[in-house]
Amino acid sequence: MFEVVCKSYYKRGNPKPQHKNPIEAGDMEKLNSYFSNDCPGKLQEFVWFNFCYYLGRRGREGWRELTKNSLEFKHDDQNKEYVTIKHTEQTKKNQGGSKQKDQDYTDVRMYGLPGSSMDPISSLKLMLSKLHPDCETLFQTPLTKFSKAAECWYKNEPLGKNSIAQLMPKISKKTGLSQVYTAHCVRASTITRLHQAGVDAKQICAITKHKNEQSLTSYIKDSSASQKRACSDILSRPFLSKEASDVNTACSSSMAGGEVHVSFAASSQTGQTHSVQPIMPNCHFSNCTINFNTYK
Repeated sequence: MFEVVCKSYYKRGNPKPQHKNPIEAGDMEKLNSYFSNDCPGKLQEFVWFNFCYYLGRRGREGWRELTKNSLEFKHDDQNKEYVTIKHTEQTKKNQGGSKQKDQDYTDVRMYGLPGSSMDPISSLKLMLSKLHPDCETLFQTPLTKFSKAAECWYKNEPLGKNSIAQLMPKISKKTGLSQVYTAHCVRASTITRLHQAGVDAKQICAITKHKNEQSLTSYIKDSSASQKRACSDILSRPFLSKEASDVNTACSSSMAGGEVHVSFAASSQTGQTHSVQPIMPNCHFSNCTINFNTYK
């Protein structure tokens, strides 16, 4: 009955809900260059983004209630450090808290990247060390005038809910991203990238806290921008000039003994190179030897 009502609603010309897009790969590279630990604002933005991305947190609910004591640093059985949140977050369907029945919520882990400038653990620890001692809130208002050597980088004042909600749109504009993203776009990026990497839907739900695996379908994008470019390139090849179409689009590949062999026809013109990206636009190999053989 509900589906019938929805169809009737849309047939009357009412707009369908617009689901948030995941962050494109090129924009993720820009974010990689933007984030830093050199100032209170950027450090806070990086820590917040990491919580959204690695822990799949929502865009608005629960951020203001997080405190310094909400976090717990642990080591796993291989002595790798990670951080988790002690209690569940408030969502549209539950009030959150440490007594929530679904204990899977409390073990969503954010691991570190030792030695990397993008290490979420070291950045989080740095921000914790720079927070105002008299304010227990995790996200505090950054100081506009500060000294790197100062013990405190933040005011004795919690960051407001609206300010937290606008973090990703502001980051998008300051970084010059291709579009203005929201916190839900970060969440969609988490789901999309895990899905494209072959992670089981049940495991994704354990991270994002979705109760129903069907709920993930509204977040998972059909294909990435690079995949769509590759498809367009393939379709446009019949219309290319003869010189540009000397590369035979038919290729053969085989895998045996941990090796991948790919063969395709190459142009006879010397010095001419061709990208194999359209051939394998979304392939991932681990511990493999890839041999590319050209023939005329």
